[in-house]
Amino acid sequence: ELWQPPWPVHPTIRTSELCSCVARLRFAHPFCSMVIPLPPMPVASGPPSQYVLTKRPCFLTILILQSVCTGLQIFWLREILAGVTNAICLVLGWCAFTNNMDITCTCYWGILGGFNGAFELVRYIDAAVNRGGPGVRWHRGDTLGNMIVVLRIVQPLTYFLGAAFAFQMYRRHDDPTFHARGRDEEDEQTAIARPQQQRFSTFTGPGRRLGTTD
Repeated sequence: ELWQPPWPVHPTIRTSELCSCVARLRFAHPFCSMVIPLPPMPVASGPPSQYVLTKRPCFLTILILQSVCTGLQIFWLREILAGVTNAICLVLGWCAFTNNMDITCTCYWGILGGFNGAFELVRYIDAAVNRGGPGVRWHRGDTLGNMIVVLRIVQPLTYFLGAAFAFQMYRRHDDPTFHARGRDEEDEQTAIARPQQQRFSTFTGPGRRLGTTD
């Protein structure tokens, strides 16, 4: 007979519910608030707003760039520890994207990506100052080493870009005026494109010829 835990077990837990539990856990004890001095993360209480939906292509582009850089870091540079740390951040980002642009996961993805980008940049600067050599500094004629330099510079920039994107989503994810502005612009363009109605009436009647009298 299989052992079953005394607490209720949920076979499927949504990612948004897990992120909401993490957000509530951080403020459950004053010590957690002191260790992580962050504002409360927003929790999705319904379908995403029109502003959030319009940012899906940007979100997807950033995630693809981060995934390519992290994949090259793990399988090409063989930096397993740093690559796995960045992969954890990517899991949050892809979960947010596939889970209908969940704002809570997006915020945690941006925060973790900002820290990862800072660590990657500092690690590259430390290697360039103290070690140098191929793959760290630009050398003319060393194509492979220069490609590694480009990767080490571009990767933290993609995570900084993701952090800035997440901050913008945090500020405007519930903007109630975005849809109204878009509708006003659409109505204005429709009115301009619509042909003007004829405001005069053509002359009707028998008329009178010049030089004739009644």
